[in-house]
Amino acid sequence: MTTSNAYGRFARVSISVVAFVLVAQGALAQSGRQSASERGKQVLVVIAESDGSGTTKAVSRADFDFFEAGLPQTIETLENDPSAASIAFVVDNTKTLKLGVDELKAAAHALVNELYEGDRMMVVGFDESPYILQEFTTNLDALDATADSKFQKSGSPRLFDALAAVVTDGFGQVGTEKRIIVLVTDGYDTGSKTRFDAVLSTLQRENIVVYVLEAPDRTRNASRLEGPKPRQAVAKLTEATGGRAFPLSDVTRAAKLITEELRLNWFRAVYTPRGVDRLQDRNLLVIPKDPSGPALRIKSALPGRRSKS
Repeated sequence: MTTSNAYGRFARVSISVVAFVLVAQGALAQSGRQSASERGKQVLVVIAESDGSGTTKAVSRADFDFFEAGLPQTIETLENDPSAASIAFVVDNTKTLKLGVDELKAAAHALVNELYEGDRMMVVGFDESPYILQEFTTNLDALDATADSKFQKSGSPRLFDALAAVVTDGFGQVGTEKRIIVLVTDGYDTGSKTRFDAVLSTLQRENIVVYVLEAPDRTRNASRLEGPKPRQAVAKLTEATGGRAFPLSDVTRAAKLITEELRLNWFRAVYTPRGVDRLQDRNLLVIPKDPSGPALRIKSALPGRRSKS
């Protein structure tokens, strides 16, 4: 990562599949940071969906069934994790996005206003390249100043390259616990060298949760020659990582719900996978036993060690 004048620039995004292979080779990457007693086990993020009440949902191991590759698994421990989050606020800064600069500023301010003590946030804009507008900081004044002065509208969106850069470079300066991307986008990408499936697999492997503040679709849901339609990209990014999408028009409520989930309703589950082939991709599924209880979200799959992504 390099810096340039008013904007911190990521090293030019010729981020290739090789970069993702290097990330994937980390022995602990699939399960986050593990203690000595957790070696050989899997760590799973379980999020209880917040409703804006500012309370922690009561969730225990007995409240849900969990399956990996279609096989029931036993959750050994489930603990609420109230630790601070590392949030990358990633903004489509291109001229064709159906949002003005003032709306981008409002989205950033809304999120900054809801951060909990200790949360740190970086701000990344992207067009043909991603660039750091603000390094990770807990300084709310610095984040507000960034929102007020550093958004612009130019170029075309290479969304997938930007996400790849955030994973491999942006989060390289923080630990492996509770990493989140809050993405302002309509899901449209043009010209990225990074494949969408590669980005998605790496996000899942790294336990990075994606929330989207969704802008109106500039393509009107047009079909693409390569990659998903914009709305499909938004749905896949959030559902596959255990995140959530909100319309940008409801950004104040969205910011409150996102930060509540990160600080109050983020749970860390540990289990020993049984009967599965860790070399292969495995689907994950959580089924609450009480339909009236809190909605629970997890990532939808765990990439295998032989994953082509």
